[in-house]
Amino acid sequence: MYKAPIISADSRQIYRYMDIGTSKVSKTDQQRAKHYLIDILEPGQSFSAGKFEELGDQLLKEIFSNKDVAILCGGTAFYIESLIYGLDNFPTVSNEIKLGLEDDLAKLGLAVLVEELKEIDPELADKMDLNNHRRVMRALGIYRQTGKSPSSFFNKKKKELNYQPIFILLMPDRQELYEKINFRVDEMMAEGLEQEARFIFEKYPEQFSATVGYAEFREYFEGNRSLKEVIELIKRNTRRYAKRQMTWFRGKNEWKQFHPNEKEEIFNFLNKQLSA
Repeated sequence: MYKAPIISADSRQIYRYMDIGTSKVSKTDQQRAKHYLIDILEPGQSFSAGKFEELGDQLLKEIFSNKDVAILCGGTAFYIESLIYGLDNFPTVSNEIKLGLEDDLAKLGLAVLVEELKEIDPELADKMDLNNHRRVMRALGIYRQTGKSPSSFFNKKKKELNYQPIFILLMPDRQELYEKINFRVDEMMAEGLEQEARFIFEKYPEQFSATVGYAEFREYFEGNRSLKEVIELIKRNTRRYAKRQMTWFRGKNEWKQFHPNEKEEIFNFLNKQLSA
């Protein structure tokens, strides 16, 4: 209807080869509408919310030079927040603190670091992928360097935009969402998630350990967990991640909430906003 290009705000779909486990949009759909920021990096290459903001700003400038509408779609709240609201410059973390965090991760495990982050910055913990040890350690590094929560460095002055965002939140009922997640995990297994995960595990182990839908396979590949247990873990961890996403989005009053089936209402709302 709008013939609008789509910018992906998904922190895993930026990586090649991670197709099934991230529910990446199909090649057919990518041909039907231009998609950006999908398959732009090799797994393991670093990427940040700041880089997403930079690339997103460039893309929107390019898109709005000849189109009226662009669609930002995805569930990585930190990326969306960086593009719409902007981020302040974060402080440099010393090598001593970084090494201390590496030592804590090795000795104490990720779960202990996650609990520390939840205590010092619950706002950030609610919207972060807590299975991503690099992001957890980066956030804790800022706190240990400055004594301030990472969220305190977010740009409190609203970013000046040369376009008008329209915020739409597709939110099914929680039980319905959880059932969809369980069904989708079974579908991904049928599509070859185990084989895809093994490829990532063998070639890109650092990326593997940071991503829900892949990390759960590690003990299975090492012979310490059954495949049935892996599937249940993926479902559980995905539900938990979805719950954190729901909490963050519901806390943003500017988002207009719809059930995904309310297509007519969504288009009516969009058309009214676009014609205003």
